[in-house]
Amino acid sequence: MAATSYQLWHWDGQGRIINVIGEKGEGPGEFRHVGEVLWTGNHYWIVDGQLLRSSVFDEEGKYLSRSDVFFRQFVPVENRMFVLDLSRFRMFERVYPPSLREIEYQITESGDLNVNKTDLFFRKMTPAQADFRGNFKLLWVVRDRDRLLIMDQLEPKMQIYDPATIEREHNVSDEDAFEPSFIPVQLSRFVKAKGSMPRTRSHRDYVHWWYAWSRINYFGRLGKDLVVCYSIPIEGDPESEKQVVQRVGFDGRAIGKPLILDGLMMGVVDERVYVFYEDEDREDFTYFVRAFSL
Repeated sequence: MAATSYQLWHWDGQGRIINVIGEKGEGPGEFRHVGEVLWTGNHYWIVDGQLLRSSVFDEEGKYLSRSDVFFRQFVPVENRMFVLDLSRFRMFERVYPPSLREIEYQITESGDLNVNKTDLFFRKMTPAQADFRGNFKLLWVVRDRDRLLIMDQLEPKMQIYDPATIEREHNVSDEDAFEPSFIPVQLSRFVKAKGSMPRTRSHRDYVHWWYAWSRINYFGRLGKDLVVCYSIPIEGDPESEKQVVQRVGFDGRAIGKPLILDGLMMGVVDERVYVFYEDEDREDFTYFVRAFSL
């Protein structure tokens, strides 16, 4: 799947269109900005990042219902579903409540979305995220025995969350960031963030700052190992970046050579990395998806 602001495209493994959902961002069932999508196998759960609500469509792309439920990110972990729940987070204030919540959900045949938040609620802002006043919230989670390994967008490290860490975090005030134990991850050419967002009215200065450092874009399992995708600056071109995919072990050490991409990593299927490409030289909308083995 891939999305523009108000359209969702869904293809099969041979590149044939299954559904195109959304048209102009107006009317029942339309959305203004695709913030997040969950395909359940029977329904599309689409979160509108602008209107802060959810819409449900059936497997044929027919609109069924709308809900005020809003989550910033779906974070599936094996047979459990976690979400990035920002309902307690207040922008531009030094308040960093835990934001990763486990949920149980059901979508009825008529499209009604029933969501139950469990008592498992953890993962405060790290000091690095606090430097950005709570921006760059996205994260990825991998289960490793009785603990969870978490990576966010800013740092090449796997944060370790076990029951004792979660309990310790609950005793920390919402006015304080929290740094759990972590495993450093070897990512070649990764450039750490340089300070907080610049105070400038120049769009060019902001763009140059944005592309001058690296961000994590994906973290997950790859067979018995792990895989990380991250951006790197391009020397001599301050207004663009490349993506790097690196296989790593649970000890954080790099395995094999990194794969440098001109496209965008979509995910992992059957131990192969799928990458999305757009052919900008053609007048029509032409996209390519390629699979790589690491």
